[in-house]
Amino acid sequence: IFKKKKLAFCLALAGLSYNLFPVKHTYGLAVGLAILFLAYFFMLENDNSLKTKILAGLLLGLSALSHYQPFLYVGVMVGTTILLEFVYKCKTEKNVTKQIKEMCGKYFITFVVAFLLAMIFFGPLITKYHMKTPNRTQEYSQFDTNKNGFGWLATTVYRQFIQLSTVPNFLLGILGLGGLLACVLNKHKTEQRYTLFLFLGIIISGGHYLITKPLFNAWVVPSHMMAGMFIPFLALSVWGIKFFQAIAEQKKQGLGKFVAPIFVLAVILPLLNSSVSNYNNDR
Repeated sequence: IFKKKKLAFCLALAGLSYNLFPVKHTYGLAVGLAILFLAYFFMLENDNSLKTKILAGLLLGLSALSHYQPFLYVGVMVGTTILLEFVYKCKTEKNVTKQIKEMCGKYFITFVVAFLLAMIFFGPLITKYHMKTPNRTQEYSQFDTNKNGFGWLATTVYRQFIQLSTVPNFLLGILGLGGLLACVLNKHKTEQRYTLFLFLGIIISGGHYLITKPLFNAWVVPSHMMAGMFIPFLALSVWGIKFFQAIAEQKKQGLGKFVAPIFVLAVILPLLNSSVSNYNNDR
């Protein structure tokens, strides 16, 4: 999405430093499959081939068979992105029928394939348990929706950007804020608009209980549904690198080329070291 290998490499390094060792192998596999799906999702903007559509659907569907969590939060993120992009295009191009045809043509096959695969896991939950939880232990052992309302959602998003625990985390948060500002200012560009929509999608994913609980008295553990925040946040952080590169170039020509190396030295390497240390301590 960045169209520059240096920025793409920074995103890959940031992903490793942020989530180097997933707690469970099934969850780690599902996260990997979901991220690969997102890569193919972006590819669909330029490659509308049947192969790409089917591969995207297979990756999303297989993530559901590995672990439900990434499948759900990535599904909400992508669903939100498609819906908001549809609204944006309808407003700018003033042709609703054309947009419906384009969206269906682009994504229908992908989501049919993903749905069919996901039903291997979700099918029995629907037919046998009717999506009900016989033993609702998570209401007592995990997230309490009665005590944690909108405040939890707002605090979680706030702390993602304002991180005072360590200097690398603080710098990463500043980059994220810069990237968020850049995406808002450049929302006419597809890549930055999609990043912004994915970010809004994960907020909706984590805060779904504010809607589903009063309406249906049902929800998925909100902290589980917010676990994918690192995906759009790290993308925003890399947009932040590009944003600060542009500012540095305006100050002095040639200064912008130092922003990415400073990011790697001041943020990525310390976070990688911390991840490895935590992993070794927990073994």
